[in-house]
Amino acid sequence: MPLMTVTPSPATRLRLTAGVLPLLLAGCGPGPTEAGAAMLTMAPIIIGLSGILLWLVWAPLEASGRGYPWGAVGTLSGLALLGTVVGAIVLQVHGFNSETLMLALLLGGTSYLAVAMVAWRIWRFVAPDTAVVGGLLVAIVITFLPAVPLLFDDEGTSFAVAAFYLWIYGGFIGWVPGGLAVLLWIEAGVRRLLRGPQRAQ
Repeated sequence: MPLMTVTPSPATRLRLTAGVLPLLLAGCGPGPTEAGAAMLTMAPIIIGLSGILLWLVWAPLEASGRGYPWGAVGTLSGLALLGTVVGAIVLQVHGFNSETLMLALLLGGTSYLAVAMVAWRIWRFVAPDTAVVGGLLVAIVITFLPAVPLLFDDEGTSFAVAAFYLWIYGGFIGWVPGGLAVLLWIEAGVRRLLRGPQRAQ
C-alpha cells in the first residue's frame, strides 16, 4: 500500500511559519487578514519609532553638520494614519485583538526598521541628503504594501506566507536591526579613527 503524501495547504504553512516563534506558539498566530490590518494600524507608530531609532545610527556617521529630517519623519508618520483608519476598521469587523497589534509592533516594526537601515545605508552612497527619507520610503513599500492584499486574504495564500516570513524574520524581534546598528557604530568608529591621522597630517 503506497504511503500517502500530505501537502500542507498555504493556510497551514502560514500557521506553521508563525508558530516557530515562542511568542506565537500559544495562539498559533493571527490570520492573514488580521495581520495585515494590524500592520496598517500600527504604521504611524512603527514609522515614527523607526525614524527615531535610525537617528541613533545616522548621527555617528554624519560629521558634516547635515541636519536630520525630523519634519519628513513626522510627515510620513502622519500620512500613515490613513492606514491606521483602514486597519482599525478591518480589525473591528474581524475582531479586535490587542495581542495582534503588539505582534505587529514587535515583529513587523523591527522588520521595518531593519529594511529602513539597509536602504538608508545604500542610499547614502548615492544621495546622502535624502538618504533618511529614501530609506524610510523604501521600507514602507517593502514592509507595509504587502499588508494591503492581505486585507482580502481569508485563505492564507502563498503571498501571505511570504509576507509573514518577511515580518517575522526580517527583524527577528530586534536581533537584525540590533546587529546592523552594531556594525554601523563600528563603521562610524573606524571612520573617526581614520579621520584623526588625516587631520594630524
